[in-house]
Amino acid sequence: MNNKQKNKNKVIFDDFYYKLEMILSDKYFKDSVKMLLKKFEKAKMAIPHDGFLNQEEYEKWDDLYWNKFYELKNGKEYKDEMKEITKNKKKWDKKTQEKINKFDDDYLPPIYGDYLRNLLDYFKIDKKYEKAFLTSIKNFIFFKKNNFSHIDFSMKLTKNKETNEPELYIRIFGHTKKEDIEKYWRKVKEIQKDLPDYYGKNKEKEKFKRDISIYELYKKIKKEKNVNSDKRIDDEIWKKINEEYGDLEWENIRKIVSRMKKIDKKFVTSK
Repeated sequence: MNNKQKNKNKVIFDDFYYKLEMILSDKYFKDSVKMLLKKFEKAKMAIPHDGFLNQEEYEKWDDLYWNKFYELKNGKEYKDEMKEITKNKKKWDKKTQEKINKFDDDYLPPIYGDYLRNLLDYFKIDKKYEKAFLTSIKNFIFFKKNNFSHIDFSMKLTKNKETNEPELYIRIFGHTKKEDIEKYWRKVKEIQKDLPDYYGKNKEKEKFKRDISIYELYKKIKKEKNVNSDKRIDDEIWKKINEEYGDLEWENIRKIVSRMKKIDKKFVTSK
């Protein structure tokens, strides 16, 4: 790793960094990676010499790779050879399994995720750290990245099990700085719009107290007349409201009442 290399990602020089450096410098690791790259070449699925430019390019290669894998595995030649090895039996012994493994290794493109996990097992990496090391090693192999950055900030949109409403969780790490949060804050604001209590700008509504009064007057007249809807009652409501609050179209009054009713009922139990 080149410590002087400038990169917009944050590199944390912690124990993880130095352990990763130990692995990448190890001869067994280097030989294993060379072998994996040769297997890719043999399958005519070689990766670019300088690595993939971005995640999208890698994913396209990955799709082609697994299409080829299953095309070979489901092909007649593979199935015929399997019948020959297993003698068409449904169960077989350890020796037969070893023959199958050898044939798979020679004939099929490698299941490279398993290959890399086995490589980490060689270095006795604890399972709780496996994902972090696996991600860094994949970045090293497929993107030729040799400056490994830590995640300094993460977000997750999930559902509350009790309310069934979406919630946004933000994770801050021990090495997270104020500038890391500020860097992602624009994205946070975008995701906030999907939350049920998103309110936009925190600004008091104009004429809100007037609208409350109109809503209370509306409810009072409705209750006195004991009706849900009636043209004459609507006219009476419109007339009284306009006497008190000026000239308002009935359509505007209905919008005010509807908006106030929504707020009024929102936090009230339906039981």
